[in-house]
Amino acid sequence: MGGEGDGLVQTEEGAFYTPFVIPQEVVQIQPISSKKALLVEIIHPSSQRVTPVCKHFSVCGGCSLQHISRPSSLLWKQNVVQAALSHFPIQTIPLQEYQTQPYQRRRMDLAVTRLQNNMLAIGLHKRNTKDILNLMECHVLQPELFEITKTINPVLQKCSAIKKQASLVANHLTSGIDLLLKTDAPLSTQDRALLIEFSKAHSSLNRLSWALSPNKGYFFGESIIEPTRPAHILNNIRITPPAGAFLQATEDAEQKISHIVASMLQSIKKKKRIIEFYAGCGTLTFLLAHYGQVTAYEENTEALQSLREAAQTNQLKIQAIQRNLERQPLLAKELEKKADVILLDPPYAGAVHQIEFIAQSNVKNIIYVSCNPYTLKKDSEILKQHGYSLKEIAVIDQFLWSAQMEIICHFYK
Repeated sequence: MGGEGDGLVQTEEGAFYTPFVIPQEVVQIQPISSKKALLVEIIHPSSQRVTPVCKHFSVCGGCSLQHISRPSSLLWKQNVVQAALSHFPIQTIPLQEYQTQPYQRRRMDLAVTRLQNNMLAIGLHKRNTKDILNLMECHVLQPELFEITKTINPVLQKCSAIKKQASLVANHLTSGIDLLLKTDAPLSTQDRALLIEFSKAHSSLNRLSWALSPNKGYFFGESIIEPTRPAHILNNIRITPPAGAFLQATEDAEQKISHIVASMLQSIKKKKRIIEFYAGCGTLTFLLAHYGQVTAYEENTEALQSLREAAQTNQLKIQAIQRNLERQPLLAKELEKKADVILLDPPYAGAVHQIEFIAQSNVKNIIYVSCNPYTLKKDSEILKQHGYSLKEIAVIDQFLWSAQMEIICHFYK
């Protein structure tokens, strides 16, 4: 199978990546390019094949693996990670695994488009297109979160601030549901009144915010209505996250990631000084503070402010510093002066420039949390070139029925 979960079908004309095909199946396909094909018929199905649970499957761009049994999809993700890290003696390295359950996802970014008939399409993009699928069901999202994204639809239909494109970021915080509406025009007075009325009618809605899109700054949103102060718990610390803040996809996966990182830290003898890169609002920062003095780096102003406030309120040993690590990475000598352990949880593109200086340093232990096995492969190759070994791996399947995954690695030298 390919990196996106497509089957690699062998034919007399060559090999074609074909969606919804499982290894060992006999199928009929229709080539659409020199490397890609469409599935026409399944002649001999695999024993791993199951009936998809959602009627939108194969059309919706959200899920790509509902046709494969969940144990088989987890095994495939493990194989993807092991292949990405094959420059280490992968068969001798301990590997943990975890898979979340359906209806657990607590964060979703929905696309909104004004159609030619002036109606709105609200949902996820259809597979391999820019068209939007109006979701009638979703087996990934928490039911309460899915329901509120549906009930706001009639309100957004009347919203004059949506000229062509918009988006709706929905987070389920500890204190309730947090919505961030991004529109391509300013809100009118009537728009604001409609949104406030909607919020008052839904007690589970903790905050409704708005932002103009595209926005070149780091402004997370203007609060339209906030019935109660939003709150979210990260490793037993209460924070007030900005609207649209990053959360791990599911609560159980977040707890599992924290448990694994804690276990890795406990195996390290010298850890009084910890540097954290890409700290966000403190997803792992507060956990790290149990083990040493933490210097946390984050570029985003609003996320950093949330982290600082929580650290100060709880008198934690955390210094939070704003820094763009792509333009201004910490040099190897700086790292050696400040850190016994480095933890990084970079965005999808990986650690880019910072990883070179991490590799050049003499910091003995690196804990790397990644959501992209292909950038992890590149970054870990750089670490290996500078003498790092791989001690432990964990694969967290918190993006159920998709090709995405979370990976935690402990490197040392």
